[in-house]
Amino acid sequence: MLGIILGVLKLLGILLLLLLIMILFLGICVLFYPISYCFQGEIKGEAKGKIVIRWLFGMVRLKGSYQKDTGFLYGIYLLLFKIYPREEKKKRIEKKSKKASGKRKKSGNGRGGESHIAESSVVENNMVEARRPPKESACSDQAKDAGRIPGIETIKVQEKEEKTGFLFKLRGIYQGVVKKIQGVIKKIQEIGKNIKNALSEIEKFSEFVQSKEFKDTLCFLKEQKRYLVRHIAPKKCVIEAKYGTGNPASTGEILAILSVVRTFIPGHWRIYPDFENVLFEGNACIKGRFPLYVIILVVYRCYRNDMIKEIYRKFD
Repeated sequence: MLGIILGVLKLLGILLLLLLIMILFLGICVLFYPISYCFQGEIKGEAKGKIVIRWLFGMVRLKGSYQKDTGFLYGIYLLLFKIYPREEKKKRIEKKSKKASGKRKKSGNGRGGESHIAESSVVENNMVEARRPPKESACSDQAKDAGRIPGIETIKVQEKEEKTGFLFKLRGIYQGVVKKIQGVIKKIQEIGKNIKNALSEIEKFSEFVQSKEFKDTLCFLKEQKRYLVRHIAPKKCVIEAKYGTGNPASTGEILAILSVVRTFIPGHWRIYPDFENVLFEGNACIKGRFPLYVIILVVYRCYRNDMIKEIYRKFD
């Protein structure tokens, strides 16, 4: 009996060890297996291009292409299956929408007669109610009787004369002018407060830019950018282009800019400037690869940096 229990425990230990080895192997593959990318483009009258990104021995792929007629098309694949976008779901949604619209049309045709009868009955009831004479209430009689009292009539006449008098109009004009002046003063005060707040914020920002913390943080971010670019930059770059703007000066300026870009992206550059004609033709092939742990490491360093946290707290 003890031997059987020991054999079962041994088997479970072997299975757990194999599971841990598989998890460790998958983690190493995810972190250290490079993500490869390839871009190919061509411009000869019309622009064409395609991009392919592969990861984990090609099991995960992203493919995209561009043409003038079809536009930009892309798809994400896992092994041999297309994950996104799924065309089957789109077709199902279109079929369901068509069925729902058909049912609505049928229900609308069936209920047309009933709605017409209901509308006609409502119109008849409204006509009958309109023909009936209005009922006089007790409150209206009391109001009429109150209006016939001579004292009340004289008071009303006096009030009307006061409201239509010259002094009453002058008082209204004066009150309106005072309200407008008060509104203008309030707006000026609000604008002054906003200007003061803006100036204080600008002073704080200028002090922060000149502080040592900001300079150290900027140096740290520059180092991380260099580290990231060094690993993500393409390893192979073949570019061939013929261009011309029709203006020799601008053509020369573009050639100078491209000569500076060549220092950051090494490869085979073949640039043929045309200083007389207006044209742009060329093709390019860019390939590279980088491991996923590079991006994770940069994000982790920025997240753990105390200076970045302090800056975030200040502007939060």
